[in-house]
Amino acid sequence: MILTARGSIPKRLVVELRRDANPETVLGELQRRTALLSNYGAILLALVHGKPIQLTLRQLLQEFLDNRELTLIRRTRHALKRAEDRLEVVEGLITALNALPKVIEMITAAPDAASARASLQVHLDLNERQADAVLAMPLRRLTGLEQESLRKEAEDLRQERARLRHLLDERPALLDAMVAEFKALKKRFAIPRRTRLVEGGDELVAQRTAAQRPYTEVLRQRAFEGLPSDCRLVIQADGQVKVVSPQLFGRLHLVEPAPLGDNPSPARLILPISEKPALLAFTDAGRVALLRWEFAGQQPGTLEKFLPEGMNGEQLVQLLPLPSREQAAGASVGLLSSDGRFKRLPIEDFQELSGHATSVLKLKDGVTLQRVVLCRDDEDLVVASSTGRMLRLAVNDANLPVMGRNAQGPVLLRLLPGETVVGAAGVSPDGCVLLASRSGQLKRLPPRACDAASGATSGKSAFASTSAAIS
Repeated sequence: MILTARGSIPKRLVVELRRDANPETVLGELQRRTALLSNYGAILLALVHGKPIQLTLRQLLQEFLDNRELTLIRRTRHALKRAEDRLEVVEGLITALNALPKVIEMITAAPDAASARASLQVHLDLNERQADAVLAMPLRRLTGLEQESLRKEAEDLRQERARLRHLLDERPALLDAMVAEFKALKKRFAIPRRTRLVEGGDELVAQRTAAQRPYTEVLRQRAFEGLPSDCRLVIQADGQVKVVSPQLFGRLHLVEPAPLGDNPSPARLILPISEKPALLAFTDAGRVALLRWEFAGQQPGTLEKFLPEGMNGEQLVQLLPLPSREQAAGASVGLLSSDGRFKRLPIEDFQELSGHATSVLKLKDGVTLQRVVLCRDDEDLVVASSTGRMLRLAVNDANLPVMGRNAQGPVLLRLLPGETVVGAAGVSPDGCVLLASRSGQLKRLPPRACDAASGATSGKSAFASTSAAIS
C-alpha cells in the first residue's frame, strides 16, 4: 500500500510491505521500473590545448580548475598593470603639486605644449605620460581637498599593487581567492540539493546497476574461474575460438610448419589463459568490444558467437590483445580508415570497457575502419596502399596527435583514383616491414627505405604490384 505522509515538508513517499517481503528487492524494483532512480549519459568532450579530447569526470574537473586558475592569473596581471599605470600618473600629479609655482612658471614660459612637456620632464624628473597628465590637469586639482584625495588615491593604489603582486607571487593566496570566487558563485546561483550524499554511495550505485543489467560479467568471471590455468586460448584463421588443454594443444601442432594439404586452419592467436588476456574486437563500423572468449571453454564457436549482440551484421576487422597496465606505458591505439585517415586514441580509453559495443571512430558514409595498430612512442607508423606505395611517420604528438572518440583524424595518404589503403603497422627502428602481393610475391624492407613524412603526402612506391598487402 502506498501512502502520502502529510504534514511534513517535503512530503515523503511511504511504502508499507507485507511481512514476507524483502525491502531491498522492493526498492530495487521501484528504482528499475519507475522514475525514482534515473540514469543519463553524458559525453564529456572538451577542447584541451586546442585538441578535442573525451575526458573523464575527474579530468574534466581538473581541466576546469586549471582554466579558472589561468583566467585568474591573467585577470590579476591586467589589474596590476592598470593599477601601476594609474599610480604612475597620480605620483606625477603629486610631484607637480608639490612644486606648483615652478610648474606654473615653466608652463607660462614655454612657447608651445611640446616645449612645456620637455621642460617638465627635465626639471621635475617626470616621464612623458606624467608630463602629459600634468598639462591636462584641471584647475580644480589645485584645491586642498583635491590634493588630499590624490594622496589618498596613491596610498590605495600602492596597497592594491602589493595585494595583486602577492597573489601572483604566492600560489596558495591565488587559490584562496579562486575558492572565494567559487563560494560567491555558489551563493548566487546554487539551488538546494534534492538528493543527499552518503558514504559508500559509489558501491551502492554499482550494486544497483549490476542488479539491473544482465549478469554477463558475472558469468564471464565464473566461466574463467572454471578453466584450468594451464590451458591456452586459440583463435584460428577461420574464426574458430577454442580453449584447449596442453595435451590437445600438442596434438594440433599449431606452432609447427605443416606441408600443404588438408590440415587444420592455422592459428591467428595463441595466448595462455593464466594471464587472463583481454582481446579487443574492432568492426568495420568503427566500434569495439571485449571478446567474451571465456565461454569458449564450455562450447567452442566462431568469433561472432562471443561478441555483443549490438555488433551483429558488422564485419570483424581485427583482434587486438590489450596490453597490461604495466606494458601500456607510452602506448596508444591507432585507427586507420579506408579514406586514408588515421587517428590515435589513448590506451586508457580501452582499459575500462564494459561488455557492450562502443563507438571509437566517427566515419562518413561509405568509409570503413581498415586497420588497428598498437602504437608506441619510440616506433614508426608504416602505411601501405593497394598500388604498393608506402608512407612512414614517427609516432609523436606533432605528427599523430592523440584525439577523442568523435574525431575523424587527419588524412595521412592521398589516394589515387581506384586506390585503397590495405594496411598499417607499427615498426621499431631495428625492425622490418614485410610486403605481400596477392600473386604471392614477398618483399622485406627496413623502415628507413621510405623517407619519413610529417603530414599528408603521396608516399613512396615500395612494391611494383597492382595489389599489395602489408603485414
